[in-house]
Amino acid sequence: MGSKPIQVTTPKGAMNGAQALFKALTDAGLDTCFANPGTSEMQLVYEIGTTKGVRAVLCLQENVVTGAADGYGRMAGKPVFTLLHVGSGFANGIANTHNAGRANTPVANVVGCNATYHQPNYPEHELINGKVVDLAQIVSHWAHEAKSASDLAVLGAQAARFSRTGAGKVCTVVAPTNCHWDPATPPPAPAEPIKALKVSPETIKDTVALLTNGKKTAFVLGSHALRTKRLHIAAGERDHCLGSHHNGRNSLCPNRRCPCTRLPAGISRRRHRRRTPVGVGCLSRVSGR
Repeated sequence: MGSKPIQVTTPKGAMNGAQALFKALTDAGLDTCFANPGTSEMQLVYEIGTTKGVRAVLCLQENVVTGAADGYGRMAGKPVFTLLHVGSGFANGIANTHNAGRANTPVANVVGCNATYHQPNYPEHELINGKVVDLAQIVSHWAHEAKSASDLAVLGAQAARFSRTGAGKVCTVVAPTNCHWDPATPPPAPAEPIKALKVSPETIKDTVALLTNGKKTAFVLGSHALRTKRLHIAAGERDHCLGSHHNGRNSLCPNRRCPCTRLPAGISRRRHRRRTPVGVGCLSRVSGR
């Protein structure tokens, strides 16, 4: 028998914890959820189905969930959230959660767990030597467990905000089941993203010195720096590839001097156009040639 969402009487116009959580996330602009829930998350599943502005994508395994969230967050350039089943489900997705963290992908995980009043009884879903939030902290930049339904909404708002820090962060909210259905106060209004630290003038001066010392110099780039516009800025280009490969039409780069236009012998441009995958960009330093 499948679990059904628990109906708890709330005052007219009020909301439960799950509704408040999803309002916090959607108000902050998170509109896509990759999910592999279990019985502990049935109230969340029910409420996400009634929440406007959320596209829920069911995945058949947790590492697919976290991998899809990582890829979507990188391509869309905005936070995405997941819904996972207790500690074991979160553990199944740790590999790609780790990848997302290393790539600074903005992701907010929502992980179910046993009710707060049931946890002292060492129930089935509790880890042998720790709590779900302990496991989450290993691969999250920020991780907290809700203490009440209203707290769940506050943590959702905080996760949405913190996930936008710098290039992006992985945040995890652990949501005990009773916090899903208990009455909650509305979430706080979305706050501005936390400002990233700026590079100091001393660091810039040291970098210029390394680039002008006449020796071979390599850049180690990551996250937003690897996107087309920033790559061209880093390369100091004037006449550069406009990255038209990822405009949805798979067209060739208009810059005929880019390496991407130097096709192998025997391959026509039309054939190359068909074979060029969406999302492939290019970079060539052609200024001064």
